[in-house]
Amino acid sequence: MLSALANPAVGNIVQIFLAIVTVSGLWVALLNGKKDRATAMSLAAADRRAADERAESDRREANTAVEDERIFLREQAQLRMQLDHALKIVQTAENYPRGDFNSIKHWGLSIRASVIVLGKEPGPPGMVGFY
Repeated sequence: MLSALANPAVGNIVQIFLAIVTVSGLWVALLNGKKDRATAMSLAAADRRAADERAESDRREANTAVEDERIFLREQAQLRMQLDHALKIVQTAENYPRGDFNSIKHWGLSIRASVIVLGKEPGPPGMVGFY
């Protein structure tokens, strides 16, 4: 067996076999590396898309929250204005002038202006409206 390995022809065949195995191993390693890079790139792209979707979702939620806050503040301002005019009607009604026609006329116009500003339903449902 050892004498066969000493033969240069057998040694060349063994070297060619080892070279083929080495090249095949390198080829397999390169193909695996290429697949790993492709997998890593697709994972990175998927992560980027997911991050973009989360950012867009967060932006939509923030915009919705801001819009809800704006609507709430607008409603609060309207309710505050309605309350101010309702109080003005009560104060004006308590100060009903007696005898002076111009004061009575001014009093009536003030009440009417407040009623117009309040509209037919100045408060929450169930509250008696001013007509």
